[in-house]
Amino acid sequence: MAIYTRLLIKIISIYLLIAISMPGIAAPDQQMQNLDYWPPLIAKLEQLNAQNPNDQNVRNSLANAYNNYGVLLAQNKQWNAAEANLQKALQISAKPNEIKKNLSNVYFSHGNDLFSNRDNPGINIYTYNNAKQLANQAIALNTKNVNALLLLGDIEYMEQNMPAAERAWQQAAALVPDNQDVQKRLSKIQRETSVETDMQSVFNPFFNIKIDRSVAQNPNFDINDILNYVHNKVAADFQYTQNYKVPVVVYNTDQYRQALVDAPGWAGAAYDGKIRIAITPTQKNFKQLTSDIIHEYTHVIIGEMTKNNCPRWFNEGLAKYEEYKHGVSPRIFALATAYSDNTILKFSQLNTELLSPNKNAAVLAYQQAFSFIYFIRQKYGEYNILQVLKKLGAKTDFNDAIKQAYGVSLDTLEKDWRAWLATLITTWAENPDTAPAYQQ
Repeated sequence: MAIYTRLLIKIISIYLLIAISMPGIAAPDQQMQNLDYWPPLIAKLEQLNAQNPNDQNVRNSLANAYNNYGVLLAQNKQWNAAEANLQKALQISAKPNEIKKNLSNVYFSHGNDLFSNRDNPGINIYTYNNAKQLANQAIALNTKNVNALLLLGDIEYMEQNMPAAERAWQQAAALVPDNQDVQKRLSKIQRETSVETDMQSVFNPFFNIKIDRSVAQNPNFDINDILNYVHNKVAADFQYTQNYKVPVVVYNTDQYRQALVDAPGWAGAAYDGKIRIAITPTQKNFKQLTSDIIHEYTHVIIGEMTKNNCPRWFNEGLAKYEEYKHGVSPRIFALATAYSDNTILKFSQLNTELLSPNKNAAVLAYQQAFSFIYFIRQKYGEYNILQVLKKLGAKTDFNDAIKQAYGVSLDTLEKDWRAWLATLITTWAENPDTAPAYQQ
């Protein structure tokens, strides 16, 4: 079950363009927004500065030109060049305060870009460290840069460095005490820290694991075996290369309920930016747990592939389908009952019902979402699903992504699915043992 999407609080960073005050080289606003305008102007000012090293007016104009060019480069995500120009501006400006703020904002934006795109094949496993360094550089230049403090907290949180994350968020909260989103972050991390402080770490190349010590002593349980199996199966299905460590927290059942107060009572695992699971210290059967982790890891991949641009019901349907392939085969008894009673949910209702505290309503929504994915996979294959996800990652509207991948509208697919449901229910509904085995 997915209950979280990372959201950096948008306290808008303002890049300031500074007017050039030298006679004969002032530019209209539209020219100042043109990247090509600045290099020849900077070259001219550098020459003047070399000829007149004590002329503060020339130095200030050069500093302002470096600043403005750096700002435009940053707006075009040319981060290294932007930082280099702003650093030059800072070195020679007589009034560096605004330039410091600009450079601080560029460091933040660069770090946030790295952190937000950590699944990019061109970014290596050390993205967190690079992003963290940039966040710290932003804060060093401007201790009131709330976005940089939030980013630093997010990075530390995802690296399971809870005290460091809490410190960064506390500093942000002191600057924006009325911001409820920041307060919620602090409440969440304080609640989690209260049950996670004494957990031990377990090494894995793909996952950053913290585990309750009593659970870790269970001789029947090997979290690495399960996670490696899940990674190898599910990542391959989506042709996904994981470029960062996914945080995983393994609780005992009491800790799980204390930490995840917002999770529905019927859920035994969750993904809220971290995969969270619960077992008992004496548990022996991990078949359902493995299936739950398959489900939650699918959410990790879908979130990264689509940049969190996937409807919840489609996401949950895919996660249940992965369980069908590699874990416990889903039941569809609730779907059979709804079909018989003519109470099938509209697709527009699914996102809401998936989060219902009413277990029966949520179960129906899950089974309906799964059956739709099962249907389109059986009829069209898996390639089209990957195409939908890629298009969603490019910010295509979901309905448009479906139409482009399948050649028909979502409404048409829904009608075809409804007509097909009787066949599924006849062969599957009440007895999961009759469920057809996954076919390649």
